[in-house]
Amino acid sequence: MEDRAKSTMLQSAPWRRGIPWYIVGIEGGALAIVGIYALVQPDKARDIARQLIGAILLVTAAIEAYASFRNPTHPAAPYRLFRSGVGVAVGLIVTLEPVSDYLAADASRFILGLGLIGYGLIGLAATVLAREESGIRIGALIMGGLAIVLGILFLTGNTDNSSTRVNIIAVVLVVFGVLLLAYAFYLYRLLSKQPTGTDTEEAPPPSFAGTASGD
Repeated sequence: MEDRAKSTMLQSAPWRRGIPWYIVGIEGGALAIVGIYALVQPDKARDIARQLIGAILLVTAAIEAYASFRNPTHPAAPYRLFRSGVGVAVGLIVTLEPVSDYLAADASRFILGLGLIGYGLIGLAATVLAREESGIRIGALIMGGLAIVLGILFLTGNTDNSSTRVNIIAVVLVVFGVLLLAYAFYLYRLLSKQPTGTDTEEAPPPSFAGTASGD
């Protein structure tokens, strides 16, 4: 009876239809590495922090768009597509800043800040609106919160050369990266207990601010 109850719980639990644990781990590791690099090399990170975060946003948003097209009937699919469009556009603009003659550093920071806030808010809204079908996802909340916090940090202050801002952003990246790594381990442990032969649904990976974390 206990085994049957555990099997039923695992089959109906939100994490079964959620983010693959290894994708969460990869994203968490990437964020933590970028944050540690910014703490160790603050002078170099000051110049490339935007591009690194923009590149992560671009890649995760592109993966989310691909996952949304593969699962267009999911309740959160329209929000994912909208959010991934915002993420790809903002990430591409910021990543290409060093080779652009028309985008200044302050403008790039402003675009990234607004884009991250919008990206995070859309992800959190999608999580809430699709909660009955998909459940509340911890990864979605973490990534949505991360995007909003980073967006606010990039919009604050009037200079992009603030060492204090770089240090704060680095700490935020490390903290959220560790949280995602812990969540990935949590998902792995839960899925490792899943009864053999139980079908699992393939779900989209997280995105930077919630990485298909909006389901």
